[in-house]
Amino acid sequence: MGKMKQLYIDMLNDHWEGDPDEYLRIKTRESEITKSEILCPNCLTDMLIQENQVDLNCVCCGFNFVKINHNTIRYK
Repeated sequence: MGKMKQLYIDMLNDHWEGDPDEYLRIKTRESEITKSEILCPNCLTDMLIQENQVDLNCVCCGFNFVKINHNTIRYK
């Protein structure tokens, strides 16, 4: 299941009646998605977004990566 579909289902389960964009902002703050200091090895245009301790992805090219060490990543 995709992330947006899962967020939509969570929004329905939480009985959210406000603006969907506001719900997304709240969920984004809760998950603490941060920009890492690692440059994307595929497109070399932007830093990778870190979702948790090991999952990284690039906003520009859309590739997903796994963090091995402090500065070592591999394709997922």
